[in-house]
Amino acid sequence: MDRTPAGEEPEIPETYVRHGLVGALRAVDSMSRARAACSMVITPDDRTTAAEAHAEQPLPGYTRWVLSVRPDCPAVRDLEVLAMGHPMFPARAPDAEDALCPLVRDHLGDRAEAWAVPAQIAETFHGTAPELLMTAGAIA
Repeated sequence: MDRTPAGEEPEIPETYVRHGLVGALRAVDSMSRARAACSMVITPDDRTTAAEAHAEQPLPGYTRWVLSVRPDCPAVRDLEVLAMGHPMFPARAPDAEDALCPLVRDHLGDRAEAWAVPAQIAETFHGTAPELLMTAGAIA
């Protein structure tokens, strides 16, 4: 949660000034430092940079937690569940990809706010995966 008063810019963390975005995200050793470092993840490019850094070497737990609960975080849990389809049902994975990839592209695309919606509604949504993607796109 951003505790910066309305109209004021957040303070730039010293680790960000010294080490840049990825360095600041990696230097985190507490929840308060994670919040400060993650406050510098502002643009879609920043989110891409953070995701790429995490793919290269996992970011600290505090950093991952703070990023994962932000409304602009892509639907990580949903992607992890979908990713389990390959090892669990290898023969059906191409069929699922053929069905879902166009829906993801058409309804979520590169809109971060659209990717956050499935994570927010998945637990209470009663429908199919395609319906979830279409609904998420419509909500966003």
